[in-house]
Amino acid sequence: MTTIKISIITTFYNLEEYAKRCVDSLTSQTLQDIEIICVNDGSQDNTINILQELAQNDNRIKIIDKKNEGVSIARNTGINAASGEYIMFVDGDDYLEPNACEILYKKAIDTNVDIISFQRNFIIKDKITKDKSFYPNNNIKNKTYLFYDKIDETFQSIQILCWDKLYRKSLICKNNIKFPENLNFGEDSIFLFYCLETNPQILIIEDYLYNYTVSRKNSLTEGMSKIKQNKYSTFSKIVKCINYINNNLTKNRLLQLHSINRFFYVLINICSHLYFTQHKREYISLIEQILDLYKDFDKKTVEKMNGYNLAKKYLLMDKYHLLGIYLSIIRPVGKYCLVRPYRILRKIF
Repeated sequence: MTTIKISIITTFYNLEEYAKRCVDSLTSQTLQDIEIICVNDGSQDNTINILQELAQNDNRIKIIDKKNEGVSIARNTGINAASGEYIMFVDGDDYLEPNACEILYKKAIDTNVDIISFQRNFIIKDKITKDKSFYPNNNIKNKTYLFYDKIDETFQSIQILCWDKLYRKSLICKNNIKFPENLNFGEDSIFLFYCLETNPQILIIEDYLYNYTVSRKNSLTEGMSKIKQNKYSTFSKIVKCINYINNNLTKNRLLQLHSINRFFYVLINICSHLYFTQHKREYISLIEQILDLYKDFDKKTVEKMNGYNLAKKYLLMDKYHLLGIYLSIIRPVGKYCLVRPYRILRKIF
């Protein structure tokens, strides 16, 4: 009997336009010994019919058709059904490069690591652009190491996402790691934090293997745009994530702080508009409370963290009544009216 090397868990909700492209990228993988677990999370369009038609032509495709309960439960359902040595997650509107599984499995076997992190492309109107927002630190890229030995370098080098990684299945099952089903924001990040909390052996590679679709209709990106319009709702969700991390990820304080820091940075950037609403004092008070979490660590450690630095700058400007000017005038126009012209002139002269 053929051993299944990688279980690819992909979730679908009303993705009839993208389902075939996604599944075709999985069935055409150069590594053949895989299983493709398609979880249809109660789609109301033609998604399930497309998946069933594709499954007729490839017995590696397993379809789980369930009622809509959200992406966390859908992914957990996929994990329970997986039988491969390793697990990957692919969103139903995204797709993999043809040799992704072959590259990842070979590296996993050669290095015996628990997690491999790789790079992603953005797909914007069929144009492919490499995402370079995070790139491996030279001290750790293409090297294996235990996570606790290089926590700072890891957080500088990887996206806090679940789907640009390959995971050893036994790591997930042995530690009973699940996506938190009571959160509807940041759940994929917290899944990764739980994996990192086990102190896995990690490899970060430079290969661009995942293609992420940006700004499709009804996508998470569009959802984030709506979230930004309702900043107090976003504020509440991020606070819930930070509290969840503070209460549940307690085995390593530095991991806990880095995890909180990632959400804290998002909170300050997305929710800064709250400064001009009736929630201003609540917003500033929360920033002050979260900054207290950094006090257990040495100055050199916390000053590397973007959330900490941004929060300190905000509080300093608030103290001298400059934050309103910065948020309403300097930050919105500075990128276009100051930074770009400066860079252009510097290149010319």
